[in-house]
Amino acid sequence: MARIDLVECSKCGYDLTGLTVVGRCPECGQRYHTRTGEGVFRSGDVRQRTERRMRHLRTILLGAATLMVMVLTGIAAGLANSLAKNPGPVLIIGGLVGLILIMGTLISYLGERE
Repeated sequence: MARIDLVECSKCGYDLTGLTVVGRCPECGQRYHTRTGEGVFRSGDVRQRTERRMRHLRTILLGAATLMVMVLTGIAAGLANSLAKNPGPVLIIGGLVGLILIMGTLISYLGERE
């Protein structure tokens, strides 16, 4: 049986197999040309697929780290309030770290869309 390579949009991963040779991805609107390879990658292109998955993983991990910092900041502020009656420094530092992680997550997410 002959192997059929899938042709996917390089931006969103939509399966373009069976569509016209030149056109726009129905999912994200990116232009593609299957003969020249512009805007597509084939299922055999392991490197491109791995890079795309790594970008997704980076964004997911940054989002998880942001959530974890926010939860730990809340817990630490509660402890500081009950023990030292001064949760201010904990909230400020945790909030700044959380803000930096949120910015990193947004930048990573927007970088995936390029």
